[in-house]
Amino acid sequence: MTIFRLWVAFLFFIGISVAFAAKQVIPFEMAGKMILVKASVDGVIGNFILDTGISNLVLNSSYFKGKSSTKVFYGVNGTAGSLEESYTTLQIGEFHWKNVYAEVVEMQVV
Repeated sequence: MTIFRLWVAFLFFIGISVAFAAKQVIPFEMAGKMILVKASVDGVIGNFILDTGISNLVLNSSYFKGKSSTKVFYGVNGTAGSLEESYTTLQIGEFHWKNVYAEVVEMQVV
């Protein structure tokens, strides 16, 4: 019976630890209908648009550089452009990722 109580206490402790470790608040702002989060990419701190409709990190070529790629980037107006590829370090709040694939494209206001 004592081993059973120790096992239950151990599982309870692990469950509580995981629950507290998993909660992290990331502040954000709205710019119109866009979600902006403060983040750091390769040490460059700024506001980044959170877009749930894209699977990769997309960076502005005015601030970031990459290696040339054979892939093509299509803008919202349908025009094609070249892109560069990069593997970056991304930090949002306390979350930190290394070797994140990013596409570096020319972004301009039309």
